[in-house]
Amino acid sequence: MTKTNPLQRLVGRFERALKTGRLVRPGDRIVVAFSGGSDSSALLALLLEIREKWSLDLVLAHLDHRLRKGAAADVRFARETARRLGLRACLGRADVKGLARERRLNIEEAGRLVRYEFLAKTAREVEASRVATGHTLTDQAETVLMRLLRGSGRSGLTGIHPEKDGLIIRPLLDFERRELRAFLKKRGWTWREDESNRDPSFLRSRIRRELIPLLEKKFEPAAVRHLAQAAAILRDENAVLADLAGRRARAVLSRDESGPVLDRTRLRRIPAGLRRLVVRVFIRELKGDLRDVSFKDVEAVAALGPNKEIVLNSGLILRREGDRISRKRPPRPAPRFDFLWDGRGILPIPGAGFSLRGRFLSGRPAGSLDFDDERRAYCDASRLSFPLRVRKRAAGDRYRPLGAPGAKKTKEILRAKKVPLAMRDRLPVVCSEGRIVWIPGLPAAEEFRVKPGTKKILLIEKSAR
Repeated sequence: MTKTNPLQRLVGRFERALKTGRLVRPGDRIVVAFSGGSDSSALLALLLEIREKWSLDLVLAHLDHRLRKGAAADVRFARETARRLGLRACLGRADVKGLARERRLNIEEAGRLVRYEFLAKTAREVEASRVATGHTLTDQAETVLMRLLRGSGRSGLTGIHPEKDGLIIRPLLDFERRELRAFLKKRGWTWREDESNRDPSFLRSRIRRELIPLLEKKFEPAAVRHLAQAAAILRDENAVLADLAGRRARAVLSRDESGPVLDRTRLRRIPAGLRRLVVRVFIRELKGDLRDVSFKDVEAVAALGPNKEIVLNSGLILRREGDRISRKRPPRPAPRFDFLWDGRGILPIPGAGFSLRGRFLSGRPAGSLDFDDERRAYCDASRLSFPLRVRKRAAGDRYRPLGAPGAKKTKEILRAKKVPLAMRDRLPVVCSEGRIVWIPGLPAAEEFRVKPGTKKILLIEKSAR
């Protein structure tokens, strides 16, 4: 029997990973994500080992994230590697910090987002069927630990998947970084070190440099492989549970004009563990994916009270009415209005759901008139100039409410009174010669307060239609 050397055995394992995972077919054009580090270099080297046998067409892709001092040198290294190997190189550049600020993401998340967008774009441009990334068994263990520490559920603990969206493949998930580096050294390959891998401000870096070595030294020498194995087991089990959750979801989900609707009564009859998975099915149908959906989000949806709303991490707003939970319909834009009013009779307010009703009183009603009443306002008619103007709220509106020491911005008063955002631009602002008299729901203006000597009073009331 012919004995194979360690390098041949490693190449053989790589081929088996491609075959058993159905990751690559003979004749495929593959975009190889190449950072210049040891993982992506090992991926490229292994693909080159089988390129002729599998008739593969390889395209090298490198993205400059504009984050590191050595980024320009990385680009040169990628370009020179492609030239030396006779490969086509696709080089890109992205403003990761700018994207992180714009979308309120951390640097790691923004970098991952632009990286995959660049790789998908490159695949389209070169008409590649696959994009290969150099994620390793070591990356898998780091990811599982990172997500465990952040409180991920079963789905998060499945780690990095070997294939994603029918395009991304990760053929090195069964290979530890140390054995890949040994392979590169034997083949005479060099690689670049990313200094961010040693930056303690990144959780992944601390896990890589501190936690994993501690686990291997003090607890379990095979910790990395066991963590990756646990992720693989969870992936298989999660696929079964996802199928079960999908079938149970059909019994609790319906649709209306806003999209999927979740029946909370039926949901409560499902065991808690499966209930969470059904809620995840509901959220995925609403937003198309589960990005930025946390365990807290899922629990909060399941526990949402009657006539309550919840804003998920992703910005999705859900509302429960009765036993139905659905996406909150965006409010219709508030209609514009601007009326002149003599203060008498009923004045309908478009979009507000109520009218204003005015009448003049010749005598002072019994009791104090100096109170905050969202339904009515008593005003000294002698201080008003008619016709009154009734308009929508405008930027910069301010006035002095009854009893207040000075003027305040109306937006601050509305916020303090917890008037719903959707209602604020629908409220009428009653004005006299440009000065605010009253906004329903807020105190009347101090300037038009009824005093002991007031002879004529205008009463403005909020009236149901």
